[in-house]
Amino acid sequence: MLSIHGDTEAACEMVRGWAFLLRSSTNSSIEQEPDVVTIDMTPAEAVLLDAILRRFSESNTLTIQNSAEQQCLWNIQCLLERHGDHPDWPSLNEATTELTPEES
Repeated sequence: MLSIHGDTEAACEMVRGWAFLLRSSTNSSIEQEPDVVTIDMTPAEAVLLDAILRRFSESNTLTIQNSAEQQCLWNIQCLLERHGDHPDWPSLNEATTELTPEES
């Protein structure tokens, strides 16, 4: 795990790598599977979303620490809204059921 602290070469390289992966995953010339949803995010949005998710994973509490993180989540919400209502997508209840881990 590499922490991003300031404008270090390692941090810049990590962001460039994420940007490449995001661009590759959204390449429209690559045929997408029908059961996969792809959204385009900027590298800054990806970095902030990763920070929010890592903080949640470590604390089990979803917190927004600043206006940039709030804006990032709004941007991603707008990206998801662009997909609109798809009749072949599961309902919220069906998605919750599908992603809820089975108890052992």
